[in-house]
This record gives sequence, C-alpha cells and structure tokens, in this order.
Amino acid sequence: MDMPFSYAVEGFLLNCNARSLSLNTILDYSRTIRKFKNYLQDDPLIRSITNKHIEEFLTLQNVSKKSKLDYYVGLSSLWTWALSEQLVDRHQVRALTPPRPEIRQVEPFTEDDIKRMNKETTGQSSYSLKMRAIFLFLLDTGLRASEVCSITIDSLKLKEGYVIVFGKGDKERRVEFGPRTSQALWKYIASRGQVQPGDYLLVSRTGRKLNRDELAHRVSAMGLRAGVTNCHPHRFRHTFAVMFLRNGGSALALQRLLGHSTMEMVRQYVKLSEVDLQQAHRKASPVENMRL
Repeated sequence: MDMPFSYAVEGFLLNCNARSLSLNTILDYSRTIRKFKNYLQDDPLIRSITNKHIEEFLTLQNVSKKSKLDYYVGLSSLWTWALSEQLVDRHQVRALTPPRPEIRQVEPFTEDDIKRMNKETTGQSSYSLKMRAIFLFLLDTGLRASEVCSITIDSLKLKEGYVIVFGKGDKERRVEFGPRTSQALWKYIASRGQVQPGDYLLVSRTGRKLNRDELAHRVSAMGLRAGVTNCHPHRFRHTFAVMFLRNGGSALALQRLLGHSTMEMVRQYVKLSEVDLQQAHRKASPVENMRL
C-alpha cells in the first residue's frame, strides 16, 4: 500500500494511543516526527523515504547526542509500526547505527547548596509553602519532573509516607518519603483551600496543572534566589541517589525507588558515593589526623 508520510504518521499516533503509551512518550514521538516532516518539506510516500534521508536529518540536528538518540528511537518506532502494517518494504532506521549519547557527569548538590535552598523556602506565604513542598519532595524521593507533575492528591499517603507514581512506560511503583516531607506537603495542600482527591499536586495560581518545563523554571528560580546555580529537578534526583547510598541505603532499593529497569545508572551513583566516602574518611580519619 502506497501512503503519504503524513497519513502514515496519523495512523502511527492512533496506534500509540491504542497501546496506551504514556502521554510523554507520545509527545516525544510527535515532536520528533514533526521535525522530520519539516526536514522532508513535502509529503512523500513513506515507502520512498530511505535511510539516507533519516541519516541526513539526524546529522543536521544541532542538538545533544542524547536528543539525537531520542529522535532515532522515535523514528524507529514509526518504522517498526509501518513495517508491521506493510506500508514499507524494510526498516530504514535500523539500517543506521544508533547515536551514542555522551555519559553525563553526575553532579549532586553540596550540603551548603541544600542548606541555602532550605533557608530560601522557609516562610508562611502560599508561595513559600509550595516551594518548600517541592524542594523537600524532590530531595526526599528523587522523582523525575514528569512523575511529580502527574501526581494527584489521592495518590499521596501522607500519614504512611509514600506516593504511588507511574514512571516510564506507565510502570507503577511506590516511593517513600519522610515525616518532614509529609508535613510540608500537608501545609502546602492545606494552603490551597478546598481540593478534590483527583486534583493534581502541583498547580499554578489559577489551578492549572504544572508541566515539567514549568516545574523546572520554578526550581531554577528558587536556586538562583538561594545562590545555587544549575538547579533543576534532575539534579535533585542525582542528589537523592548519592545521599541515599551514602547514608546506608542499598543499591537494589535505590533502583526500585528511582524506577530504573537496569542497574547501569545506579552503578554510577554507587561509584560517586564511594568516592565521597573515601574523601570524607581521608578528611576525618582519626589515625591520619592524629598522625599516629
């Protein structure tokens, strides 16, 4: 069957909805396909698009290697579906080598950074209560920004100290948090007045659900006011992971809390926490300090 690219895309996105893929996944696929469609300029038959077109598209994108890999994955999903529907003769994306993303340096917040932000979020205004809830919740759970933005009031168990979240691939997991975080969340929710169980935890002043970009903007602004640069939700995730291990948490428990399907990222946190412990020991060693 010969089908224009745009019509094939429509069928693919309908299929994504039918498979109940997460909203973030569908949005990422849509952004990638929109960029690729702009590159194509016209609307050719999907069968006529070759791996050379896809290779040139990826080469022309002035983005990080991680973003290029995301584009590769999105287009690969489209061609996998198109092949199953017999709209193409071969999988043009798999003919290419996937981009290799750079390994990003994990940089957790220092204790001084945390103390500054803690001081910045101390206050009784509705905004201060909201930012303190965000600050402690991110630091105490290591949740992704998209996960935090999707949390509803009824998924929070403040008395028991845990929340049910849906991570990548809509996988459900339970994530714990401490009594101080529970108290901060309770104060913020109470400051909003009448709320319904299905209401989102994080909303704007007009009651609209915050998205991950808006959350990142608020967190960055909080950091700047506290004199902390490079402040973003994912850095809280790194900080939670390293401090969790440093304080005696197990790597397997961390993997479950973070929602990682493999131990690859957790191993980076383990290495970093071990380096931290080595440096702390060198500084505080009784034998070295007393020069015995």
